[in-house]
Amino acid sequence: EYPADSGEKSVGGGEEHPSAAVGAASQAAPATDSVFAATPAYDLKPVFAFRTNLLLPLMNVGVQIPLGNRCSLGLDWYYPFIRREWSKFLNQTNCFQALGPGVDFRVYLGRKHRKGRENWQYRLAGHSIGIFGMCGRYDVEWKFWGEQSRFINAGLDYMWSARIGKKKRMRLDLSLGVGLFWSRGTEYHVFRDGGDAYRTGKQRETIWLGPNKATISLVIPLHAKVEKKERGNE
Repeated sequence: EYPADSGEKSVGGGEEHPSAAVGAASQAAPATDSVFAATPAYDLKPVFAFRTNLLLPLMNVGVQIPLGNRCSLGLDWYYPFIRREWSKFLNQTNCFQALGPGVDFRVYLGRKHRKGRENWQYRLAGHSIGIFGMCGRYDVEWKFWGEQSRFINAGLDYMWSARIGKKKRMRLDLSLGVGLFWSRGTEYHVFRDGGDAYRTGKQRETIWLGPNKATISLVIPLHAKVEKKERGNE
């Protein structure tokens, strides 16, 4: 006769008890819930950005629109307006006023700006070259002598954009450009502190070919959340 099977592990290394195997498997199972909870379910896609040139604080505002991962279009409005009445401590002998729009088109360099949602994080960052243009009017006075002019400024520039901030979502743009600056205006004199401006009738035309642009801009992009399961062409 054969002995009855008790269901316990034999001394010679037979099969384990089913309850013991289940207990060991439950202890070895990883805590997958916490891993998946920490993984974001979406990608951040920059759709446009606000920017301002820190060389003229609070006197300009602009937007930058990504055109895919490789290119962008920028629009600016400059309005530096320092009136003579504000500078009484300087005997009201100096002023600087300007008003005009600007536009630029940029191409970003490097493999990180190829098509693909994995490169969205590099939009509006890195090295780029661009073409820019600006027009408007200005009024400059220095020691009772001034000039009121119309101007056009255009050329090519190089820019480096660094990602800044705790989450590296903001940008700091440094650019330098060369090109053509043209202006035509009328000379005027002011004969006493705070007095009226009198035109002399003398016309002045200025043409300059060389460095004509410099910016240190703070850029704040706005992002759209796109679910990872979606497939984008960009």
